[in-house]
Amino acid sequence: MVKILLWGLIIIASIAVSCGCGIALSFACYGIGRKHPNIYWLINLPLFVLPYLYEAAPRFIPSNPDNPTRSFFVPFGILLCVCLALVIAASIFDYRIVRNGIIPAKRAATFAMLIKLVHIPAYVLFFLTGIFGALGAIAFVFTFIITVFAIVADLFTIMASGTQNLVTLIALSRKGELKTRYAVLFGILGYIYCADVVAVIIFRILLGKGRLK
Repeated sequence: MVKILLWGLIIIASIAVSCGCGIALSFACYGIGRKHPNIYWLINLPLFVLPYLYEAAPRFIPSNPDNPTRSFFVPFGILLCVCLALVIAASIFDYRIVRNGIIPAKRAATFAMLIKLVHIPAYVLFFLTGIFGALGAIAFVFTFIITVFAIVADLFTIMASGTQNLVTLIALSRKGELKTRYAVLFGILGYIYCADVVAVIIFRILLGKGRLK
């Protein structure tokens, strides 16, 4: 019981530290981004590569089936905390830079679409990893670890891309570039598997034609 409480406190503290670092980093990035708008893609670069970083993690993190918590989940948890800070930083930065008109609406929508499209191969890899891991989970502890990893990485990936898409929609709505009902609709669809990719493509096309104001 004590160990469970201790791990709970560690997780909560780690998330809090990640959020704080992400917020601080976002302000630093915005200070640079408002003077040099062309670095917008650079600030969002972590969102493009995050799922592939997760996919590579099991190959570089040594795992001991006798002690999976320390050998795999702790390093992977640290990786997730770092990624969470980067996602928060990019999301806040995107909102501010789009809301203040530093980046055109169409460009912001294009970035949101590209992030979703780049993540498609990662979703397929996570799905296959989870399926094969689940098939062998009964016999091998390591495959169970991989299954858990695939599920967490998959959820975190769609959360990251969905959040980036959502803050862009909110910023465009606040600017008057997008009606609130469309922001809500596409924001919700951004967190639904498969529908998120279709929705962000439709959103970019309709926004380009000026049909969402």
